[in-house]
Amino acid sequence: PCVGGVHPRHEGANRAQTGLSPPHAPVAPDTGLGEGRLVSSLPVAGVAAAAGLPAAPSTMGCSDSKPAPQRKGPGPRMRFDDDEGDTSFKLVMIGDKAVGKSSIVLRYTKKQFTEDHELTIGAAFTSMDVPVPDAAEPTVAKLHIWDTAGEEMYRAITQSFYRDAHAAFIVYAVDDPKSLENARSWMADFTAACPGAIVALIGNKSDLASRAVSREAGAKVAGEMGTEIRAEVPFFEVSAKANTGVSEAFYALAALLHSRR
Repeated sequence: PCVGGVHPRHEGANRAQTGLSPPHAPVAPDTGLGEGRLVSSLPVAGVAAAAGLPAAPSTMGCSDSKPAPQRKGPGPRMRFDDDEGDTSFKLVMIGDKAVGKSSIVLRYTKKQFTEDHELTIGAAFTSMDVPVPDAAEPTVAKLHIWDTAGEEMYRAITQSFYRDAHAAFIVYAVDDPKSLENARSWMADFTAACPGAIVALIGNKSDLASRAVSREAGAKVAGEMGTEIRAEVPFFEVSAKANTGVSEAFYALAALLHSRR
C-alpha cells in the first residue's frame, strides 16, 4: 500500500504496553451480527507524526511482521495476522472539521455519543474487530481506524496518516453543504497518496430536521466521485447521535475489504 503502516499484532501485548482495559464484550445489534470488539484506543500526537516520529507505541509497528502476500486484485496489499488468521485493514476517517468523524467512531466502537467532543489534533487510533456479513464462515475483519483532524491548519499532518490505508470514510454533515463540496478535495488528497484504496462517502447528522443536503444530492456526489476515480464510491447516510446507519456502514466496508483480500 502506500508505505509503512500500523499493524497491531497481539491484542494482549497492546493492552500491556498501553495500559488499556480489556476489550469490550461483543454486543449483538438489531442486524443479528456481532457489533464487534474494541481492541485498543488511544490518542496520537500529530506533532510527532509531522516530525516523522512514530505515531503510536512501537508494539503497533509492523517491522517484525512477515512480508505481505501479493494482492489478488486492485488496491493496496493486505496484511494478515499470522497468529489469528484474521485480516487486518487500515481505515482513515477524513473530512471537514465538525462533521462528526469522531462521533461516528465513538458510536460504533464504544456505543457512546457526546455533544461536547473535543477537536481532534493529529489523529486518534482505535482497533476494532468487525464481523464480515454474508461470509461463508464466521469471519472478522480487524479494522485499525485512524480518526484524523479536519482543521485546514492540520491538513499536512492529516495526510501523513494516509500511509498504508486500505480505505477511507470521507465524512460530510447534511447541514453543511460546504463539507460535501470539500469531500472531493479530501478524496483527491487520499487517492493521490493511496491509489486503488477504497473510498466511501458518509453523510452524517441525518437526524437533523434542518438538513441542507438531501440524500439524493449526497448519492449524486458519490456517483460523480466514483466516475472521477473510476471505481465505485459507496454512499451511506448515518446519524452518530441517533445511532442509525453507523454499524451498517462498517459492516459494508468490512465485507468489501474482505472480498479484496
